Amino acid sequence: MGRIRAAVRREALYVAGFAFVLAVSLRINTIGGTFMWDDRAGIVGNKDVHRNGSSLVEILKHDFWGQDMTLELSHKSYRPVTTLSYRLNSEIHGHLWTPGFKITNLLIHGLNAALWALLLRLKWRCELTTTVGAALLYSVHPITTECIASIVGRADLLSATFSWLGLLVYPDTTEPMSFLTITARFLLSILLAVLAALSKENGVTVLGLYVLYEGVLSCARRASKVSQAKKAKKKAKQGGLAGALKFWGASIREMLRPGCIVRIIVCALVVGAYVYAHIQLHGEHLLYPWTVLENDIARTEDETERMLTYSYTHAMYLYKMLFPVKQSFDYGFKCVPHVVSWEDPLLLVPMAAYGFVLCCILLGLLTQNPGLLWLMSLMIVPWLPASQIFFPVGVILGERLLYMPVAAMATLVAMTLHRTLGISKGTFRGCLNLLCNPFQAGDEALHMNGTSNGHGIEGAEGNGAAPAPPTMNWWRRILVALYAATLLSFSVASVYRSHIWNSEQTLFSDALKTCPDSVKVLTNTAFYHLNPQGADTAVKMLEHAIDVYPYGSGAQENLGLAFYHQERFSSARRVFRRTLALYPEHCQYWVALQEVEYFNAMLDGVDAADKVRLLMNAVKNFEAAQTIPRCERFATLHHSRALVAMALGQLAEAQHHAERAEELNPTSVHKVDLHNTFNLLALAYKKAEKPVEALPAFEKALGYAPESEYWKVLTNIATLRMLDDLGAAKELATKALELAPREPEVLTNFGYILEMDGQLDEALKLYEDAYTLQLPDVDPQVERNYQNLKARMA
Repeated sequence: MGRIRAAVRREALYVAGFAFVLAVSLRINTIGGTFMWDDRAGIVGNKDVHRNGSSLVEILKHDFWGQDMTLELSHKSYRPVTTLSYRLNSEIHGHLWTPGFKITNLLIHGLNAALWALLLRLKWRCELTTTVGAALLYSVHPITTECIASIVGRADLLSATFSWLGLLVYPDTTEPMSFLTITARFLLSILLAVLAALSKENGVTVLGLYVLYEGVLSCARRASKVSQAKKAKKKAKQGGLAGALKFWGASIREMLRPGCIVRIIVCALVVGAYVYAHIQLHGEHLLYPWTVLENDIARTEDETERMLTYSYTHAMYLYKMLFPVKQSFDYGFKCVPHVVSWEDPLLLVPMAAYGFVLCCILLGLLTQNPGLLWLMSLMIVPWLPASQIFFPVGVILGERLLYMPVAAMATLVAMTLHRTLGISKGTFRGCLNLLCNPFQAGDEALHMNGTSNGHGIEGAEGNGAAPAPPTMNWWRRILVALYAATLLSFSVASVYRSHIWNSEQTLFSDALKTCPDSVKVLTNTAFYHLNPQGADTAVKMLEHAIDVYPYGSGAQENLGLAFYHQERFSSARRVFRRTLALYPEHCQYWVALQEVEYFNAMLDGVDAADKVRLLMNAVKNFEAAQTIPRCERFATLHHSRALVAMALGQLAEAQHHAERAEELNPTSVHKVDLHNTFNLLALAYKKAEKPVEALPAFEKALGYAPESEYWKVLTNIATLRMLDDLGAAKELATKALELAPREPEVLTNFGYILEMDGQLDEALKLYEDAYTLQLPDVDPQVERNYQNLKARMA
């Protein structure tokens, strides 16, 4: 017996190791991605995550997104364990190094794939072929990719880790254990359940799984052993309805034992305590008021339509697990169709899904198969909080929410294949041989000596006798080939989804295939076309989004920006004014309206009178925005006002607003390119022949300049310093030349400084280089400097 157990453990470790490697290798390309979608709010903008950010006490009072749990606009998602794991990442490598977060996610997923294999083989005593089949299918399933590629998906990963560790250590009372061991393992499993719940709310459901493990699996196997011992002379268990009633009656009686009842009561008390504590953290606002774009079903007034549409989403969850063909980062309004009445043909979809689940449950009950019921529990219970049955959630349909259920579905498929093929037992090598060579495996792969104690979740009883090996006929070969093809296609899909999650542009564009009418998908995809080249495409998408939902502020704003890139300023002005009529306190729209007037005024061909009129309209928009207290603290508002003041020649006013933008920028939601602000101000001073004011403005611009623009600012400062300090000017020009040795502007300015210093030969060489680089279209100033100095030296 000891040798058999050692062999089983060795096989389980082999399968777990292989599952880990496979799960990680297929998603390895997620490491190269950036912060995506929800990651910005959950990581980049969340002070709880930042190094030296919120204190531990503050983190324990905040929701997952860093807001106080008592606020009305808090999502009420309380996941401090996940948040602290992000904080640990930040302490190690900083909160802006994306690969560190993604590598952690990837390793946790690999660990989960290994844990599932260990649960199947060691804890629930599945046949080796079922364990291998389930572990492979779960490792390659593409529906799990989002949890890895999206950093905020770690909540689901950690919840699964602690849940499955809890199930692994939960005491199996069919095995000989001392009271102390049972108690210690039970308390450890409770602790792991609490950690799962504090990683993500659905982790609390593992406590329900503990109860079901007692009732459906542990007690059922126990009752089976008792029944088998008492009726050893019977070679077959009693079947039919009468046999099922007797079998499950014995199971229920087993649950009445004191130890079992105590464990169930403790689990119920922990669930109650968790729910009570969670509600206490909410303060006065029990639930977040979900918007139409977040959960339009919850906002549906007709109760029948709401109930039937929710049932349709339940069917879609099942479909996504079985056929993960089309996927999307979001399934919000208007991606999921509504089932409007009992006569709606769409109602057939949830009826089929509920029928499938009900048939599986009835089959498990009638065939006295606790393993099938246990798998259905593992598939349904962790998903229940997302079902919208108890309360509305912010995700109508979320792929991340299937992370745990899909493991049970993979096992159900593997177990069904195992039973259908008639495979009894097999070694690890035999299992791989069957998968790799389905048309040559023959009976040897189907019926090898293996290890099993006869009481796995694939049956309530086992008589120890292996059935006769089945013939590998054509339909069995087809089934194995289909399974192998599924593994291959799922692997390709996982690699593809990992690639899709590497940039938001590919993520949003790919989602259009699944949700072509989704307002969020259309709006976010259009955002990446907000440039002169893609403006036409953006306008089409955004107009469609507004047709679907006219009140979406994001679509309206992006449409105005798209019109701006098309230089259709009248259309942009109309859109922003229409949006402000809906959202008068939306500060960024006031900024956009001010900028539209400014850029319209700066177009070529606009006469002086119209230019002043448009600029004064921009000033009026600024003054209107200032009447809204929160808008005054928008750095972008002051940046735009500075641009308008420069255009009007009000340079002191421009400097005031530029400095105000600089002051507000660190805490402003929308950031300003301060390099651009001060550079434009400095150029305006320079044009007005005010070098004393221009120099400090250029120096401020230099402090905010990106590396690609550094040489330009250095060149401008060098030109100004030439008036009072030629030595400093030469030093600055030398730095600019090192950064941009082939820029004609740098060469010409440096040449002029050297000419003023009397170094004519060196100046002529720089003029000549600038002249040569610009051929055949030489700038008149460059040509004039070159020719004049050449003539002077002749």
